[in-house]
Amino acid sequence: MWMSKVGNVEFSQALTQTLMAHSMLGRQEGSRYVLDIVLKDLDQPVFGLTFDVTSKVGYRLNDKKAGSVVLDTEVSATGSASVSDAFAGVERLRIANERSIKNNLQDFMTRLNQSKLPQAPTS
Repeated sequence: MWMSKVGNVEFSQALTQTLMAHSMLGRQEGSRYVLDIVLKDLDQPVFGLTFDVTSKVGYRLNDKKAGSVVLDTEVSATGSASVSDAFAGVERLRIANERSIKNNLQDFMTRLNQSKLPQAPTS
């Protein structure tokens, strides 16, 4: 009952902030790429002193111009929080959730940066 949730709105905001921080967010109407994301699993502990939360997210980057999938990957990442982070279990779980999602997004950005995306022609 006290389990912390990660909603679509919160995940979308975190993703938007991450893409903006990497200068990878453009106008939707003029974008070449579409990113589809599915939060597949959020494995949360029920009790303990240290909470380890694992998030599994599927990312699919589609090239609208070429009509192809550029990157299709699933990222699994863990975030931890201990009693030193927060005494209350609900707060500790929230922190572990946030760290897991943050680590997941960082891993995705690393994979995205390592992928061979077609470059826009220069003038």
